Amino acid sequence: MAVQAQIHEKFKVFVGSSISDVAEKVSGFTSDGTIAAKSIGIEFVEASGVFLLSLGYAEGQAGYAVTLTESVVGNLPVDDAATELCAALEAAAAKAGEVLCHELYVDEQGIIHIVFMAKA
Repeated sequence: MAVQAQIHEKFKVFVGSSISDVAEKVSGFTSDGTIAAKSIGIEFVEASGVFLLSLGYAEGQAGYAVTLTESVVGNLPVDDAATELCAALEAAAAKAGEVLCHELYVDEQGIIHIVFMAKA
């Protein structure tokens, strides 16, 4: 069952001043191919201006290196008008490679960013 391959119980937390800062740390953590990365969670902590990223991973599986890429996808949609946002997400995903998972965050100006975790 394919979904079983996504299940994980381990987490590693990274803190940085930008997505590129935490992306570099995640890339280093997975670069030796012993980590099977499964998910990410991102929070932009406005009060301190830092990013908190959690990486979910599994041990005992074949590992692989991953990369994180960030794209700006637009403003918060009003009401249910999310069709344009969906199109922007799909366009960004098409450029990100083999996407394993994604996470959204909203910056202090209300702009939506997407971060993809993809196989390196």
